This record gives sequence, C-alpha cells and structure tokens, in this order.
Amino acid sequence: MGRFFDRPAPDAPLLDRNALQPPLLREIAQAIGEDMKKTELALRCASRYGLVLRVSQSRFFVPSVLRPEAEAFIDKQTPAEI
Repeated sequence: MGRFFDRPAPDAPLLDRNALQPPLLREIAQAIGEDMKKTELALRCASRYGLVLRVSQSRFFVPSVLRPEAEAFIDKQTPAEI
C-alpha cells in the first residue's frame, strides 16, 4: 500500500474539482495509473481517517469541497430550520 501513496498527484486534483459531481472511482484510478481495486482500497482507508468522504459506491469527495456548499445551505436557513 505504501507504493500507492508515493505516486505523484495528477495535474488537476480530481477530488477537488466539483462539489456537485465528484469523480468516479474509475476516473481517479485512470488519472493515477492504478488498478481500480487498489484505488478503492486506498480511498476506503483514507475515508476512515476523514481525508475523503464516500458519497456513493463509486464516488468520493474531499471534505473541503463540501464546506462552501454546506455553508451556503446553512446561510439560507432561518434559525427555526437549523
């Protein structure tokens, strides 16, 4: 597993690109040139430490991507709704 994390990051961080549509597991694996099973295992491990959030069977978010969306949602709520 150590070798997986030693790989350089892709030019455009896929996990940071879009809060409304996170990349597919397949896209992440292709971008880093790794097998999908190994990529999924690494991302599952990362999710246990809160580094990524799994939002579906094949999609992962970086928590910082969701923060602006969550803040915008909270700003639109009335105190009674929160």
